[in-house]
Amino acid sequence: MANKMDEQIEAGIHAANYFFENVDFGDFVLIEQQRFGAENEIYLYKVINRLRSNAFVPVPVTGYAENVKHEGMHEVISCICCGVDETKVLKFRITDTKPHYGKSKNVLVFNETKKSDDKAK
Repeated sequence: MANKMDEQIEAGIHAANYFFENVDFGDFVLIEQQRFGAENEIYLYKVINRLRSNAFVPVPVTGYAENVKHEGMHEVISCICCGVDETKVLKFRITDTKPHYGKSKNVLVFNETKKSDDKAK
């Protein structure tokens, strides 16, 4: 039993490493948004560019998303928030994001549908 669990953990680590090493233009990522007085939400972002920088937006993102200078250089991605403001490009540290596999879809609509389904039960 422990060996199977170790294998699953190992597979998850390899998948995460593959994502962090290969995320680039056209990929989608999930980024946590800060909400006050409620659970945080997850928004879908499209990756525009990958680079190294010492300035990026801290996660969870607040309403005033601004690049903040940090010590040292980090792998970051430039992204746009799908369906919200596709004109504003923000930089996020790759390790602060989660991969989104599959076709682009509005994650907020999915979350609202899920909440509606839970209330119906």
